[in-house]
Amino acid sequence: ADSTQSSAAKLREAASRQRVLYTANVGDARIVLCRNGKALRLSYDHKGSDENEGKRIAGAGGLILNNRVNGVLAVTRALGDTYMKDLITGHPYTTETVIQPDIDEFLILACDGLWDVCSDQEAVDLIRNIKDPQAASKTLVDYALNRFSTDNLTVMIVRFDNQAVQQTVERKVEPIGVDGDPAAQRGGVSEADAIIAEQRQKLADSGELLDRVPSDIHEEEEQVDPGPELNIEAVEAARKDRKPQPPAEEVARAQQS
Repeated sequence: ADSTQSSAAKLREAASRQRVLYTANVGDARIVLCRNGKALRLSYDHKGSDENEGKRIAGAGGLILNNRVNGVLAVTRALGDTYMKDLITGHPYTTETVIQPDIDEFLILACDGLWDVCSDQEAVDLIRNIKDPQAASKTLVDYALNRFSTDNLTVMIVRFDNQAVQQTVERKVEPIGVDGDPAAQRGGVSEADAIIAEQRQKLADSGELLDRVPSDIHEEEEQVDPGPELNIEAVEAARKDRKPQPPAEEVARAQQS
């Protein structure tokens, strides 16, 4: 019994030392982990071309037309797009991955402007030997442009500080970070955490906890190019089908007469 309890305690202690990477995504941006040179996808592409997502959209009363939700939107899950919220959910796909410091090298986070013209493994192979994350990001962007990608392009590379991860697992030090993070190296609080803590303290001192949006704040539509993910012709056709509403004054006069 004692040996069993001792083994269980050792297992719990080993588990507590593990560093876990949690991911969540909606839409078609993608997260790829390089593990010993192999691409491991940690996200799910929520697109109209996906069979499972197509069934979900159909079950909610929509349809997939030309791989788009109701012929308009290319993604089946998103933050925003309120005009289609009956069909487009913001519920994310999540993963939980134990970091293996001896073989886990870096993460690629990128929108579909890259993945439309590049496979997961191709992306990993292209930048595996580029240690500078910024240079690696530029390499992937340039690759996509040279392959005539027509969608928006955003790429972020996160390289693991494997030595820091290994030391944390062995309980030599407490902090954990990525390459170039001075806070993790010196065992302090990161700059982002410090800013958040400072703002929380200011709100607590002032007693002005912002739990709602003030009534004098309003949003304005940005006049920006929505990109190829939105079917402009379908949106315009839907708008033309709407009957214009008469001004309130005309309605009042009609009721009086």
